[in-house]
Amino acid sequence: MRIQNRYDKDAGKPRVAELVCALPWSYCAPVREEISDTLTIEHCVVVHKDGCVQQTYGFRGHDLESFSAMYINSVTAYFNESVKRLGDGWMVSVEAQRYITSDYPESDFDIEAGYLIEQERKESFKDYGNHFDTSYYINFVYKPEMEIKRKMTKIFFTEIKFEKAQDDIIEQFMKEVKRVTSVLESKLIIRPLTYRETVNYLHSTISMRRFNIAVPDHFLFLDTFLCDMPLHIGQTLKLEDYYIPILAINDFPMETYPSILHELNKSYIEYRWVSRFFPLEKTEAMTHIWHGVKPCSLIYAEVREPQ
Repeated sequence: MRIQNRYDKDAGKPRVAELVCALPWSYCAPVREEISDTLTIEHCVVVHKDGCVQQTYGFRGHDLESFSAMYINSVTAYFNESVKRLGDGWMVSVEAQRYITSDYPESDFDIEAGYLIEQERKESFKDYGNHFDTSYYINFVYKPEMEIKRKMTKIFFTEIKFEKAQDDIIEQFMKEVKRVTSVLESKLIIRPLTYRETVNYLHSTISMRRFNIAVPDHFLFLDTFLCDMPLHIGQTLKLEDYYIPILAINDFPMETYPSILHELNKSYIEYRWVSRFFPLEKTEAMTHIWHGVKPCSLIYAEVREPQ
């Protein structure tokens, strides 16, 4: 009989301490927005351990096969214009999750002939094999200015005023996110995720086990609640039995075209693709440009320098 002890890595429950320490999320703050006396929209704001606040929106676009490149470019322009309104301290990420599904969308029919045809379609759907679906999300993350400057300010000054309350930060954050997403509503079907949808989405980003979580109504810490797969840190990063290879992009093409990654939707694989954008104020952006790009006179002098 094998005796298990606390120093045995394979004993008992899988170790998820490494993943818990790596996660930035702390807890969820459900927020209800009253549109009218009879309509209420549920929002959910995720508070990070370092004071950042995050809100996730789910969205759907039109069929890319049936729209022209000009229309797709216009959607891109709408998104760029909406993100330009943000400044320092913000991060916007667009995410696509492609996964295998066997769910068939159910419908109600008043006519028996339509119901029989739908049953034939359902049987054909099940006999075909693996089907794939893709979910799309937009994450808005904001780090309050006080959290950014507080440590340096305390070195030289004594703060007299109290820091901004967390509720006020969340309220201002949601107003800014609403202002951005209202621009996208004319081109996309977009809505904020509810409390339970947000928790399930966060779980899907750190686990390969796809299922709906029974989220309790009481307060919970997300990092310890969501982790169900151990993260192995070493020469090769691995989440339980799944390897996580990392690729570095050395250069980007000089030209591109609309929906350049649309071919991924035609592949019979599961994937998760995320693109992040960090907006900067003009003065901050110019500082990064001047530090990262040499003046033209220096470049010309290097080119003309004799070998």
